[in-house]
Amino acid sequence: MTETERGAGWPPARTIGRSALPLLFFVIPYSNAAIEILFFVLLACWLIGWGIPRPGNFPVEPGPGRPVGFWLIVYLTICGVTVFFSTHPGLSIAGWIRKTLEYGFFFFIAGRIAETPGVLRRCLRALVTVTLLVLLHSFLQQQAVWGNTHPGLVIADPVLGKPLIYGRFMGPYTNPNDLATLLMMAAAIALVRIHWTGRLFSSGFTLLLAMLLIAIIGTRSRASMIGLTAAAVLLLCLKPGRWRFWIPAGIGLLAANGYMFFQTDAWGKLAALRDASSIERLIWFKTAWQMFLDKPLLGQGLNTFMANYDRFVGQGTAGGPAYAHNCYLQIAAETGLVGLSLFLVFGITGAIHAIRAIRTPSADDPRMIRVDLAAGLAALTAFAVQIAFDTQLYALRQSALFWTLAGAVWGTARTLRHDRSTGAA
Repeated sequence: MTETERGAGWPPARTIGRSALPLLFFVIPYSNAAIEILFFVLLACWLIGWGIPRPGNFPVEPGPGRPVGFWLIVYLTICGVTVFFSTHPGLSIAGWIRKTLEYGFFFFIAGRIAETPGVLRRCLRALVTVTLLVLLHSFLQQQAVWGNTHPGLVIADPVLGKPLIYGRFMGPYTNPNDLATLLMMAAAIALVRIHWTGRLFSSGFTLLLAMLLIAIIGTRSRASMIGLTAAAVLLLCLKPGRWRFWIPAGIGLLAANGYMFFQTDAWGKLAALRDASSIERLIWFKTAWQMFLDKPLLGQGLNTFMANYDRFVGQGTAGGPAYAHNCYLQIAAETGLVGLSLFLVFGITGAIHAIRAIRTPSADDPRMIRVDLAAGLAALTAFAVQIAFDTQLYALRQSALFWTLAGAVWGTARTLRHDRSTGAA
């Protein structure tokens, strides 16, 4: 039990908070409203159960991991400062209050609650469990698509009734790429569990991983497959060896990547970045870059990318305003070099903090906390790579998933490193 866990507060609120946090992971794929409701529940539990933070320690206490919270606070502050230099101050104020600060609170609330042993594991279990439900939903959708005998007819989702306009795995999301984010993060968790425990053919996670790879291919999200591959590389660096696992796993990942990228006859266009998807993304990337060059220090202002899009996209381009489809470029366009640098420093510092907790010399924890940390970090790494090609950081469900899981990993790593430094059991 940490010092913060023994702090002033109402114990029943802590109990509610520990139950509400895993529940949040369970509802994320299906309901934006539930996410918002649970945010206020978690906020109340944080303030009542753990005591109102004091100005001297809000919201990070001394000890391992303090710089992670510090850099996030500085990043959130700079996002607020951009309001004063924004091309659309109203949009920036709304974005800062209703989005950026909320995501920051998700991080710090999850970090405090996850200081209790076992909370991160329950969160990961909730994420994997709801992914199984989403998988079932997705396969039911595809069964309806494959059974369609009228090519011109729009098929309805057999569960939610919405039109399946993409013809790809979509689940409860509005587009296949968002579904791929959840599948990719769950696959990273399964990959870690299989590798760390060494049970390749006797683990249910092996079957889960195979199903997730099939579903990711069904979404045709190349960025998610790249993200999952990055998570595998991280895992290999964290825990080298066990080639009996990596040979079939590597072959599977290479085969999935190969099929994902070369399933089309126009793979030559893809290699030359001349396919439709690549052409669109190059336009979006260039637009974001031009916005950044126009105001490189603090950017155009938080939450203003769409509002400024038409001024920078150039002549002769079809379609209306779009996201940058590279979250790092969009952060640079909206908050400048200062904002992007702080965001990257926060992310890198957080990763180092988690890696140190995972790799600190000690006997294997019987509660498998190190495995949970590695699984969470692998999922976050996959997400961090995927957002270089898509918009997940700007969608409520995916962003809430990222910030809450990052906070839970941070809080668990803080507790683990604190226990080892003090010799606690």
